[in-house]
Amino acid sequence: HALEAATGLEIVRPDLPLELIARRGPIGHTVVSFPSTVVHTLPLALAGTGVNVAVCDIAPEWLRTTASPRAQGFLSGVTETARGVQRLTSTAHA
Repeated sequence: HALEAATGLEIVRPDLPLELIARRGPIGHTVVSFPSTVVHTLPLALAGTGVNVAVCDIAPEWLRTTASPRAQGFLSGVTETARGVQRLTSTAHA
């Protein structure tokens, strides 16, 4: 509930996996995600629905200085190995 209050987003059935909710619809034309397992499973779950999945790269400067040195490589690997997704490049703010 705190996330809903802070962002104004509505969380629908947080007790179910996104893939199940999205497959049942209704859902928008494009689902945007940060690197996670969902960028691997959602394209399969939404096959044939006309819904696109896009994954946003994580810019190195978005990570805390305390993040593991392997964190960036891991996140990039999750993005690069996802199939059937559009890749969105992050941009740094000046």
